[in-house]
Amino acid sequence: MSERRSYYRLHDDDERFDNMIIVGIGWEPDLPPYLPPGADVMWSDLHVRGDIIRAAAQSGFPSVEKALQRADQMAAAYGIERVHISIERSSDWRNDWGVLVEDA
Repeated sequence: MSERRSYYRLHDDDERFDNMIIVGIGWEPDLPPYLPPGADVMWSDLHVRGDIIRAAAQSGFPSVEKALQRADQMAAAYGIERVHISIERSSDWRNDWGVLVEDA
């Protein structure tokens, strides 16, 4: 059995947004709540081996799993230790996505 990946919940009031990869997960307000959530991958300026990867975002992922997979790929490629999660309520997190760490 493979190890479940840990992700770190972002709290706007206690985090600095330097050198971070963030997956934003949420539901469109005009759509029924039974539809799956959308997800975007965002990053601040990333300082990587003397270079700067400028802040940007990617959207249009077909699932949260695909967005998390992209964030994990970026973290591995750029040597970023953690992927952070922006989600309105921790109760919206699904265990099959991995482990959501509240305080780190």
